[in-house]
Amino acid sequence: MDTIRKRGWPGGPLPPERLLRRQRSVMSMKYRCSLLFTLLATALLLGVGFAAQPREVLVGYLGLEGGVDLGFLGPEGGLDLRQFGLGTGRYSAVDGARMALEEANTLGRYFQMRFALVPRFGRSTPELLTHLQNLYTQEQIRFFLLDVPGSMLQEIAQATRQQEVLLFNVAAIDDNLRQEDCAPHVFHVVPSRAMLADGLVQYLMKRNWKRWLLVTGPSERDQAFAQAMKRAAQRFGARIVDTRLWKSGADIRRTAEAEFPLFTARAEYDVVVVADEEAEFGELLPYHTYLPRPVAGTQGLRPVVWFWGFAQWGATQLNARFIRLTGRKMENTDWASWMAMKMIAEAMVRTRSTEVQAVRAYLLDPEVTFDGYKGPSLDFRPWNHQLRQSIILATPRARVSISPQEGFLHPTTKLDTLGYDRAESRCKF
Repeated sequence: MDTIRKRGWPGGPLPPERLLRRQRSVMSMKYRCSLLFTLLATALLLGVGFAAQPREVLVGYLGLEGGVDLGFLGPEGGLDLRQFGLGTGRYSAVDGARMALEEANTLGRYFQMRFALVPRFGRSTPELLTHLQNLYTQEQIRFFLLDVPGSMLQEIAQATRQQEVLLFNVAAIDDNLRQEDCAPHVFHVVPSRAMLADGLVQYLMKRNWKRWLLVTGPSERDQAFAQAMKRAAQRFGARIVDTRLWKSGADIRRTAEAEFPLFTARAEYDVVVVADEEAEFGELLPYHTYLPRPVAGTQGLRPVVWFWGFAQWGATQLNARFIRLTGRKMENTDWASWMAMKMIAEAMVRTRSTEVQAVRAYLLDPEVTFDGYKGPSLDFRPWNHQLRQSIILATPRARVSISPQEGFLHPTTKLDTLGYDRAESRCKF
C-alpha cells in the first residue's frame, strides 16, 4: 500500500494518515460485503425451510398375513418347500412398493412432495376392511395397494364402492374381476389369467405346436387356467386333441416315472399343456410324457408377469436394485407393487395434485404411458382398467420369449391381442 499514489498528489508516497484511512476503508467495505452475503444466504435458506416444506403423501398397502398363495406365479413356481427347510411358496409384495417409494421420493423432492407407505396386514376380509377404514378416516389415505386373493379383492371393492378411493390390484389374476365383477375404482396392475394364457398360446402357435394334450388338476384354480387356455386355443386356432384330469393320491407307490408315461399315452400331440396352479403334479410332467414333447402352462414353459433373469429394456438394472434392497430376486407381484407405487407417484407429481379424481384422470389419459421395463409402453384399458403389458415366457432358469409375438396384429395396439379386448368385455362401470 505504501506505493499507492493518489491522482494529483505531487509524487512520493501517501502520507501515513491517508494511507491508514485508505486501509480502514477497504477493510470496512470487505466486511460489509461479507456480512451482506451471509445475511442474504441465511434469509434464503430460512425462506426455503419455512415456505417450501414438502407435502407428505401417504399410500396404503393391504396384504394377507403370511402372503398370498399365488400358485405357479409364486416363488419356486408356488412349491411348498418347507419340508426341505426352504420357502413356503408365499411372500409379501410390500418390498416392491418400498423400492418404488425410494425412487418416487427422489423425484418428489423437486416438487415438494414426500411419499410414505403405510402397510397393514390381516387374515380375513373384515380385518383388512377395518384397516382400510381406519387409514381412510384417521390418516386421510385415499390410495391403496391390494396384495390379496381375488375373492378378498372383490369384497373390499364392493365395500368401498361409494368411497373416494383408488384400489390397485397387484396380486389377483382372476378374469371375473376385469369382466362382470369389475369396479370403477379398481386398477389392475397384475395381468389377468386370460392375458397370461394368450401370451403363451401366441408362442405355441408361432412354433407350430398346434395340437395339445391338456392335463388339468381338480381344483377351481386349475380349472380356471384350463378354461383360459381353451379360450386362447379357440382364439388363435390351436386344437385340443384330448383333455385329462389328474387326481393326486396318498399312495406312496405311485411314481412320476411309472404313472405319467401311461397317463399321457394314446394320443398324438405337439405339446402337453398343463393347468396345475396349485403346483401339485405339474413339475413332474417334463421328461415323463409318453411322447417326447415340450410341456407348457403352469409348469415347464410358463407365462409370467416378471422374471428375475430378464435382461432387456433396463430390466437388469431394476432386478439389481431390488436384490440390493431386499437380498432376494424380484418376483411377479413385487414388480406389480413397484409399478403401482411408481404410477401413483408419477400421477401426483405430473398433476401437482393428490386428489383422487385428478390421479384417476391422469391414469386414464390416452396420451399417458408408463415405462415398466417390459418393452412397449404401458397404459390402462379404459373399458376395464387393466394395465396393458407384455407377457414374459420363461422356464425356472431362463427367459424364452416375450409376447405379443410378431405377426399377431391389432388395429389399436399389439398389446390388446392379450386378454379381453373391448368388444369382448363384459365390464360395466
